[in-house]
Amino acid sequence: MSNRLIEKFLSGDCTEEEMEVVVAHFKNDPDTFVQYLTEKSWETFQPDAKMAVPSEKMLQQIEGSTRTTPVRKMNPVWIAAASVIIIAGIFSLYKLAMPVEKNEIAKDDGLKIEVFSAKKNMLKTIANNTSRASSHALPDGSVVKLGANSSISFDEHFANNKRDIFLKGEAVFTVAKDKTRPFTVHSHTVAVTALGTVFDVNDRNPAKAIVHLYSGKIVIRKEKDIAGDFKEVYLAPGQLYQLNKENLVAIVSEAPKAKITPVAPKVKPVLNFNKQSIAEILTQLQKEYKLIIDYNDDVIRNMDFTGTYDPSGATVESFLETLCMLNDLTLTKTNDHHFSIQVK
Repeated sequence: MSNRLIEKFLSGDCTEEEMEVVVAHFKNDPDTFVQYLTEKSWETFQPDAKMAVPSEKMLQQIEGSTRTTPVRKMNPVWIAAASVIIIAGIFSLYKLAMPVEKNEIAKDDGLKIEVFSAKKNMLKTIANNTSRASSHALPDGSVVKLGANSSISFDEHFANNKRDIFLKGEAVFTVAKDKTRPFTVHSHTVAVTALGTVFDVNDRNPAKAIVHLYSGKIVIRKEKDIAGDFKEVYLAPGQLYQLNKENLVAIVSEAPKAKITPVAPKVKPVLNFNKQSIAEILTQLQKEYKLIIDYNDDVIRNMDFTGTYDPSGATVESFLETLCMLNDLTLTKTNDHHFSIQVK
């Protein structure tokens, strides 16, 4: 089959005899037709949803009727155009049935994120196939912390002013505020909608769905394709929503607060001095208590002290005042961490 003849067929310039040859060729080998369609043809072609693909039985009936019933001759151009529409429709259906593209966009230390996309609707799936959580920025500025072995799917353009996220597993969402585009997370059972907030959706458990609101405000509704019904619920920060997937009974409660173990303050040691020079004592105090003590080395060169400083019974300021009193010195306080010592 020459390319010239096919080009004439596509442009509607061929004769009836040539048209019959081309149609017979494409009927016997329809896969070859796809190479003659441009990228623009794929993007602009809109198959008629009402036009069904003819069955084999229907084709036989058509062939039988054409042998016995005289018909009016149609303009070859219109016949060629009709043939192109039928073949293009078949290939459009074939193209829509093809698997979407799969691209690995990140791989680091065991973290594997896969993005699946279709050229027309640009749907994406981010899958975390590791055993640890991973954070990802969404096109609207929201951030999702995707749990281990979890995934989300979404339209990267957020068409129709809707930010719909389809979740499998568990994830924490920090939603960018946008009152014109509600942000909705769809799990198997519930749909959680927010305008700007932080919340967690856990759909791992086959028996129940769990939603935890950290800040902001959200509304929880039933997914449309789930049988049964339950009332929508608004959560306040700190509340936990648990839905029984079998009977659709929901419980709202205060989320348990994390237990905080108080840390005992570090106890300063008791300092014992035996004929220790005042200069050494001041150096030790500055290091232990993060102090600044200004003094003249020549003034305190021959001074020493024997005694004990117990921080549980006296402040470091009172101890410094004692040292100065015993050695005829004056203590000046600049702030709680800065002192100066001078001769009286």
